[in-house]
Amino acid sequence: MSLISEGIDGVRIFALPAGIWADGNYVAIPLAALVKWRSSLSDMLYQVYVNGQYAGTTIDSDQREMIVQIPTSVESAVRIEVFAVNPEQAHLDFNDEISPSPADGGYVKLKLLRSQTLPIGATFNIYCDGGTGQIDYDEPINDSPLSVWPTSAGTRPRRWDSQREVSVTASSAWMQTPSSG
Repeated sequence: MSLISEGIDGVRIFALPAGIWADGNYVAIPLAALVKWRSSLSDMLYQVYVNGQYAGTTIDSDQREMIVQIPTSVESAVRIEVFAVNPEQAHLDFNDEISPSPADGGYVKLKLLRSQTLPIGATFNIYCDGGTGQIDYDEPINDSPLSVWPTSAGTRPRRWDSQREVSVTASSAWMQTPSSG
């Protein structure tokens, strides 16, 4: 496989509006996103794929961000993946090497900052609007409440010295596209 995902993490996606009015409303179509990532790799270029389709290649091995066009649908999440490639292969489209998207969902990465003074034993739930614009706070999408602080059998819960990552996807991220505001 020519696509390399090991060594790439911290993929973040920021929706970019097509325009902003004086009253704060925005134009969401066409929708672009700023994709940022971290990488421990050197002398590699990076390719970004949107829903399994090639979206672009970096022009420098130090580049760690790219603006890409994304589909404007509130029906499903947009899958954005970042891969490293050898510079001599940067012009090639490797979309046939990407595994298909799971049919029933995406991934989310949550960070709870240490500065948030949350009590030992605190839990939280995750909610979603399902593209409707109305969040149902009676129906969390997680099966059971998630623990804020990790515990091990036979030990007391403790606070972590760093951020808690609840769920991590190595080199890909998911984004729910917004409707126009």
